[in-house]
Amino acid sequence: MIASKLREARERAGLSLEQVEHRTGIDNSNLHKYESGKVFPSDTTLNLLSALYGIPFPQLKAWKIIAKLRPEELEALRNELI
Repeated sequence: MIASKLREARERAGLSLEQVEHRTGIDNSNLHKYESGKVFPSDTTLNLLSALYGIPFPQLKAWKIIAKLRPEELEALRNELI
């Protein structure tokens, strides 16, 4: 979930991976890994992306937490929220 959300946020901001790297100092190859779901970004990285994309840090952190849940954990969370 967080991978696609990060890509969508970057695209909505009209930025390329290279532009994000230039503005944040986050290596382009790492940005690609985050957006493809191969690696989860650290909280420090999420904080940088939060500022750049205009998305509150807690929202990005929640996406990261949800992305790490196993299917049965996600289902239990959904049932509690409904």
